[in-house]
Amino acid sequence: MTTLVAEESVARLVAGARGERLVVVPRARRRARGWRGLDIDRVVEALETGGPAALVLARDPSVDPGAGVLGELARIMGHEVVRLPEAADEAAWAIGVAAHGDFQGDGLLRRLEALVGEMREGGPLPRRALGSGPSQVPSLRPAVLAKWAGCSWRACGRCAGGGPAAGRCARCRAPLTGEGS
Repeated sequence: MTTLVAEESVARLVAGARGERLVVVPRARRRARGWRGLDIDRVVEALETGGPAALVLARDPSVDPGAGVLGELARIMGHEVVRLPEAADEAAWAIGVAAHGDFQGDGLLRRLEALVGEMREGGPLPRRALGSGPSQVPSLRPAVLAKWAGCSWRACGRCAGGGPAAGRCARCRAPLTGEGS
């Protein structure tokens, strides 16, 4: 079982995913102004708690500058990083799916890259509303979603990542041809 590492502001929205599968990096105490950043020591501690094979789930630093250090330190420490959707509720949903038993196991990184890529691109999967806001997520059961993501993933010709067939790479955003895997 792969341990997932995510920052607190998104992870707190995930119901029932805490424990063995999810290590949460807490935010620093609130400042008078500006973003509440992640404490570097706590990030390192969380990554070490997750173990060498921990997979880091983080939003882009442009969306949450206070959490930008998580992805950067994870890469420096040799961890794979999956860039989550920008909306906090969609990011939390993706973390919840990643922590689900059907998504765990070999190929987790590839399945998550396909899932997140599909969410960004608005791909072929049926959608449902997430809460009362404008967010939409795939409306498949986790087992079916995991199977689809595993079959849909295609390698990127530009970097070591990949994403959904005929979509964009989840890491570098380059177009994918949809051929091969």
